[in-house]
Amino acid sequence: MQPMTVLTAALLTAVLTTAPATAVTVVDIRVAGDNEVTFVNAAPGLLESDVALRAFRPTVWTLQADAPGEAFAFNGLVDVFTGVTLGQGLKTLVLEWGGVRLLSVGSVTPAFSTVIQSTLVPGRLTLRFSDAGEFLSVGLGSVTGGEDFRFAFGANETEARLTLRAFAVPEPAAWALMIAGFGLVGAALRRRGPALRGARG
Repeated sequence: MQPMTVLTAALLTAVLTTAPATAVTVVDIRVAGDNEVTFVNAAPGLLESDVALRAFRPTVWTLQADAPGEAFAFNGLVDVFTGVTLGQGLKTLVLEWGGVRLLSVGSVTPAFSTVIQSTLVPGRLTLRFSDAGEFLSVGLGSVTGGEDFRFAFGANETEARLTLRAFAVPEPAAWALMIAGFGLVGAALRRRGPALRGARG
């Protein structure tokens, strides 16, 4: 696994030099593999960030608030087309958070596919796309005209983390291996069946 690359807020955004005391700061961004954060805008009450997927690896934003309980909106664009291996669509997108609570779920807008399943549990939202996956992009929040995700720092928290994880549609070779594996397991169970019945008889 490639080492995680640390991109500091100083390199990605010139924000908060004149922001009021209620600003949310991007402390750093960690990008695994060859993924690239192509845009960041951290303003009072708002975090906007775009990610170009070049590998199905996580992207982590570390955020800091000047005061506990600060609320902010989040939106961004996940670009699948420019870098992901040809033939691999985006099947699952997972947004995780820690140190903040989710106030409201924002819009999710894939360019060509559809969201077929959305699962929300504390600290995590899992989105699954239609069988072929998404090959172009997925808009999160108002970046494509919808509603932003809204978060708030905990009552005693001033540091938080957002993590975006992406998973590919298995390639044909991977599907073949999985099907072959299921076949082997089924054959083994069928062979064990008569032996077990004989032992019990």
